[in-house]
Amino acid sequence: TTVGFIHADGHYGNVGFMLEKKSSRELKNFRECLFQIIPMLNYESTNTRRELDMMSRRKSSNFNMEKVNEKEMVDIRMNQEKTQNLNILERCEKCQDDVLYGQLIQLRHVATGKYLQGNRFTSLLERDCLALDLHPGDELCHFRITPRFRVRQEGTQVYYEDQIQLISEHLDGYAIHTTNKKLTTSEANNIEDQDTIFELNLSSTQSPLRICRFSRHDALH
Repeated sequence: TTVGFIHADGHYGNVGFMLEKKSSRELKNFRECLFQIIPMLNYESTNTRRELDMMSRRKSSNFNMEKVNEKEMVDIRMNQEKTQNLNILERCEKCQDDVLYGQLIQLRHVATGKYLQGNRFTSLLERDCLALDLHPGDELCHFRITPRFRVRQEGTQVYYEDQIQLISEHLDGYAIHTTNKKLTTSEANNIEDQDTIFELNLSSTQSPLRICRFSRHDALH
């Protein structure tokens, strides 16, 4: 079993898997390994607005006054959507609801406020897999949390230290996967522990993960 943490470089948005050292105090980038589990946020209107903007830029023949009026209605729904998402985030800051197996969730990177996102393009080192990065938020940030073992059932509570799998909701057949492919210095960018950073991607082969409660690694004992 490989022990470590999901790591995201807040400056470049790169995502990797950082091996745990003998002492967690040695992890110079530990703050970039902190993620918050939040309920699925809604991006339907945001996605529709993006599609309309693309049509407008292409000056599509289908883009007429009816589409202009649709953009105005989408803008209203998008503002409502943003408000609803903010309310969910505010509630998460005040109290943490139970996480259930089968639930759609997002992983919010604490250092940047961005979300772990799957992509439709291939990963850097394993060409049969898809890339992961950080994103302000869209539907590709949705993951379904499932148990590794059948002793846990859908709808039951997820506990700390349970072995789980995170399956992409909108990229069929792909789940978060740890690799044995080390990121080079250029690929790891400003990460100080390049020798311990491995690529994390989406694969048809699922990797077991654990949810760990945050504990300050630099606290005095």
